[in-house]
Amino acid sequence: MKKKAITALIAAVSLSLAACALPWASSETSTEEPTETSVSLDFSYTNGTSQTVVPDPIVDDSNSAAEHNKNMQAEYDLYDPAPGTGYVRSDLTNDWIPADAGSTRPIAVMIPNNLVSLPHYTLSQAGVLYECNVEYEITRLMAIYDNWTGLERIGNIRSARDYFVYWGMEWDPLFIHIGNIWYADAVLSEDQVNNINGAVYDKYFYRVTNERRDYDQTAYINGYNIKNAASALKYSLEHTSLYQPGHFSFASKGNPTTLTDVKGYKSATYVSLAEAYPIDQPYFTYNEEDGLYYRYEYGSPHMDGQNNTQLSFSNIIIQNTYREYRPDGAYLIYRCHDTTKDGWFITHGSAVHVNWKKVGEFGVTKYYDDNGDEIILNQGKTMICIVQDGDGVIIQ
Repeated sequence: MKKKAITALIAAVSLSLAACALPWASSETSTEEPTETSVSLDFSYTNGTSQTVVPDPIVDDSNSAAEHNKNMQAEYDLYDPAPGTGYVRSDLTNDWIPADAGSTRPIAVMIPNNLVSLPHYTLSQAGVLYECNVEYEITRLMAIYDNWTGLERIGNIRSARDYFVYWGMEWDPLFIHIGNIWYADAVLSEDQVNNINGAVYDKYFYRVTNERRDYDQTAYINGYNIKNAASALKYSLEHTSLYQPGHFSFASKGNPTTLTDVKGYKSATYVSLAEAYPIDQPYFTYNEEDGLYYRYEYGSPHMDGQNNTQLSFSNIIIQNTYREYRPDGAYLIYRCHDTTKDGWFITHGSAVHVNWKKVGEFGVTKYYDDNGDEIILNQGKTMICIVQDGDGVIIQ
């Protein structure tokens, strides 16, 4: 496998464990920007365990979702016909999007989530949103968008963590960030990782400085500049060989997933992750009328500053993940690749226990109920909450 600048040894080890972090509080500094420091890395876990991950992408029954979706097309179209000619189904949400958007790679954007970073802009238009802790128990978000070329203000945008790169690469995206700590150098240097780094290519980003927020929280990008950056960096806007269609399986609108037929299901009209994410303390409330979970954080509705819309989701996935601190005592390391951890799938007012697995360097994370069946999501947006194994989550 080719590398741009990092030795194969360090890259392979970093890819196996997938973790990065960057020490920052409410006002981060330029320490996030790429560094040339060369250090011998120790990625072993302090409890003596280790992880072996196949260093090349592995497709582990990932075609099952694509096959399911293909077989479901007639039912999808029966209950939710196309709004006109020239539309295709979104891989992120199963909603209709223009055909040219469907053939264009998505973008994965690193979004800060400390209080001074609010409000976010255009975040409500992301099809999939990830949340995970970084250092000091502050969370960072990663938004996955398709149909992004016309977006005018995406962000704000901050630095990358390498574990986010591993999750983001499941979608074969253009990966957008501003800076990173050196733990992420190895994975970001992979030829397959087509990243647009604002700390290097700042001309493609812009700042809005007439609002009352820290300067570090003022960086944005738009669809036009993303296309220009991709062209200049010779990144394809079409899917690459990493692309694995059918990341999720979806139910039709006329026959939604209710989970009531799955053994062990429980009511889920309120979901709190306050223990897992103690700074922003997010929670969700279920609206039975529209079937959506509305997100709150910092004690208020999580609003999109672009359109004054509260973030809402058809599906929530809670993914318990092994983590520990790196040797420096500040940065975190998450075991992105695993076959032994569990979590919860929440949709349509109910929740079921799930198990997840992710194998291969950029393999797709798959989720299965306790019968071993892959979960079937409801059409619409999905929130994926990565939490430390053992952190309490309230579902009631």
